[in-house]
Amino acid sequence: VGVRLQRTWQRRPLCGGSVTVSWLTFHDTSSLAHSARIDGILAARRRAGLDETGLLLELPSRWLGSMARSSTGQRCVTVNQGNHWFEFASLFGCVVHAELFILQEPPCAHFLARFETCSGASAMYETLMDRYLYNPGNKQVDDTHLVVCSIGRYEELRREAQKPGGVARMAAAMERP
Repeated sequence: VGVRLQRTWQRRPLCGGSVTVSWLTFHDTSSLAHSARIDGILAARRRAGLDETGLLLELPSRWLGSMARSSTGQRCVTVNQGNHWFEFASLFGCVVHAELFILQEPPCAHFLARFETCSGASAMYETLMDRYLYNPGNKQVDDTHLVVCSIGRYEELRREAQKPGGVARMAAAMERP
């Protein structure tokens, strides 16, 4: 199905012909190959014996609404049980602590969760990697965001969460052998 769809999206005019779009590539995140790749990344990290209870996730700041606006000048906001992002992370394991780091340039947020065990962080990484998050609250457009995330030692992820591009650096490091 993906290949057939990809062929129909070659030099396809959009916006009344003012833009032409071509679909270059896609990743089937439901494939056995994708699962094997993610399993391999996580297995290598487990063999290293690291205590990786943290998960760092990039979010568009527009998804935070009033939380992003009310944290002007405040770079870090603790999120508690009942907060959407805390509850989302809790789907994957017991969350001990969670924070949002609001960055001005580029405007984005870094969500950091500390799980009780490594398996919570790994489960969230495995589920989200190479996929998109969707914001159903935005009724004007289909609001999606490519997942950029990493697992690691909580303290190390926390240092990176405070820097622009920190999530991307940590995610890229996960892919290296």
